[in-house]
Amino acid sequence: IVFYLVKHLGCQSVTTIGWDLEEPGEIKSTHFYGERHVINKAAPMEASEAEDNISASLMIKDWLNDNNIDMFIGSERSHAHSKIERRSL
Repeated sequence: IVFYLVKHLGCQSVTTIGWDLEEPGEIKSTHFYGERHVINKAAPMEASEAEDNISASLMIKDWLNDNNIDMFIGSERSHAHSKIERRSL
C-alpha cells in the first residue's frame, strides 16, 4: 500500500529504510530482535522466501520506475535486488 500512496501523493522518489530482508537461502528471520525477549517471533520462512522477496523488490522498483518514481534503499546491508541503488542516510 505504501508504494501506491507514494504514487498518488505525486512523489518523485522514495527511499526505504528497515527493508534489509534475509540472505538468500536463509529460513530464520532475525527481524531486529537481537537479544530482546519477543513473545511472537516471526515463523520460519519457506526455503525460497528470501529469494522470492528479492525478486519482488525488483518488480516494485520496475513498477515505480514505470510511474516515473525513483527508488532507493537506505541501507548497505539490504538483500533487496542489487539493481536497486543504495544510499547512506
